Amino acid sequence: MGDYMKKIRLGKMTRSEKTKATGKPRVLFSIRNKIFLCFIVPIAFMILVGTLSYQKASEGMTEKYKETSLETIRMTREYLDMTNSFIKAEGMKYGSSDDIGNYGRGKYAQSNRAKHTEISKNIYSEITAAQMTNNFIKDVHIITPEGIDMLTTKTSGKDGMYEAYLNEMSEKQMSDQAWTGTHDALDEYLKLDKDSYIMAYQLQHYSGSAIVVVDVKKEPVREILSGIDFGEGSIVGMVTADGREIVCENLGENETSKIPEG
Repeated sequence: MGDYMKKIRLGKMTRSEKTKATGKPRVLFSIRNKIFLCFIVPIAFMILVGTLSYQKASEGMTEKYKETSLETIRMTREYLDMTNSFIKAEGMKYGSSDDIGNYGRGKYAQSNRAKHTEISKNIYSEITAAQMTNNFIKDVHIITPEGIDMLTTKTSGKDGMYEAYLNEMSEKQMSDQAWTGTHDALDEYLKLDKDSYIMAYQLQHYSGSAIVVVDVKKEPVREILSGIDFGEGSIVGMVTADGREIVCENLGENETSKIPEG
């Protein structure tokens, strides 16, 4: 009877008891789990590879975007520098002109009025041509001493203000050749709109009888800055050495707005 009960208990052994009795390890993965792993491992691997590839590509695109942006800024700066070089060359041409020196000294004002008039017309034709052919030139002013009419593309028949302008240059501690953001004395005297120009190149004539001033038009500079696309919400600007600025904000959909100047 006892042996019979043992046989019955052995027939009803649990899986754990069978494992203990046989000494064989338990099977950890069923066929279903193995099939599941066959699917999940490649998928996980693909997700990992995709994530790493995205991060790498994102880093590369970001770096490329930075390089492109810096290159755009560099080319824009070089273009504006080249434009300023042309304006400076134009001013220096007048600064070394014998006709302007003679006109400023009034060499023919009394002795030969016809010659004096002829010289003034020639100078005026030159500065007007420069204004018309260079889109960045707003106005050209030949500032003469009192008693000699100024030659300017802005107006005519204005007496010279050489001393007043020279005093302003001295107050600003400027050399006889310099860039400036404003020329308040000239603006007030000729009723110039300061917002129509962004800066000016000024130099004293080699004879000391005149001052040449070439104003740089603001709108063409703003158009260049507005054309730089760094994406929606980006801000691009140019600031002169004495603090005048043009700033444009990209609002998206190819629209830009001018931020008030400081």
